[in-house]
Amino acid sequence: MTEQTRHANRNLNRWQQNHHRLSARTPANLAAAADVFKQAGIRCAGGAHRRAAIDEPVWEHAFTPWPAPRAFRQAPDFGGSADAYLEWIAIDVLPAIEKQFGLNPLWRGVLGYSLAGLFAAYCSYRRFLFNRMAAVSASLWFDGWQQFAAANTPLFLPEYAYFSVGSKEKNAKNPRLAQIETAILATRQNWQAAGAVTFFERNSGGHFENITQHLVKAAQWLPGR
Repeated sequence: MTEQTRHANRNLNRWQQNHHRLSARTPANLAAAADVFKQAGIRCAGGAHRRAAIDEPVWEHAFTPWPAPRAFRQAPDFGGSADAYLEWIAIDVLPAIEKQFGLNPLWRGVLGYSLAGLFAAYCSYRRFLFNRMAAVSASLWFDGWQQFAAANTPLFLPEYAYFSVGSKEKNAKNPRLAQIETAILATRQNWQAAGAVTFFERNSGGHFENITQHLVKAAQWLPGR
């Protein structure tokens, strides 16, 4: 076994451990719920719109729809576990959160950055969970995505979809990553043709610049629709 294979297996094991941390059984009290959510990397916040954030450490596996070669020399290959991750969210995470906090939401939104933005878009092709979607600097350059999005209409098209990209991202030295803006615009066009209300925003900077600000803008856009 090569060191690269061992590294990939270690990452896959980490993802599998994280994936199973949240029990399908909802804790009986808020303190217990907070502890379980913390173990699963989930943070919840209140206010007019309840928000839950999942800190997923093995994004190369969790957020990718199918296996693909790594994008960087020292990174693992992409594992293609998005379907399993989405099932976990649908069966365990959302019911636990909504039961614990007594929620009966009028709508649900999903927001993701980079590979999590790819996952946010992919959700619409697999399950009806989210009425609104925001993908910030989404990794829609991912191998095979443009062909997939051109050949498939989302099974559950969001009412509103927000896409953004950094103005410098198309200048990436990695030719795969440099396709990001073209791929995002193509996906947006496909969704518009299918009937979704979409919004595209070009932010200043590159992929790793002003991430928090760009996420905040997207988060503010979701409930504002």
